[in-house]
Amino acid sequence: MANATTQEQSSPKQDDLMERVRGFTRGLLDNGVEPQAISFALAFVATELGLAVANNPVDVFAVVLSAVSQAAGSSSTSDEDDVTEVISESLFPINATIH
Repeated sequence: MANATTQEQSSPKQDDLMERVRGFTRGLLDNGVEPQAISFALAFVATELGLAVANNPVDVFAVVLSAVSQAAGSSSTSDEDDVTEVISESLFPINATIH
């Protein structure tokens, strides 16, 4: 599972899928869904899907954590305006954990 996902990450098909999920996420944000709720739901569903199809459940965590690592790396090099816009539109309690 981890090898197939790693190999697909730069393919046009994978890029299209990522853009479709981003569009869906923007729609949820536009409809007032809290970013924390979206983050949790996407992570939960990704993990749930992986566990349903993987032969070895440990492989699922490697794939999910790889995605987290890649997102963290790309967010530091991407345009920060998108992130700032999402954060500025959201009201986070002082003690909130942001995912």
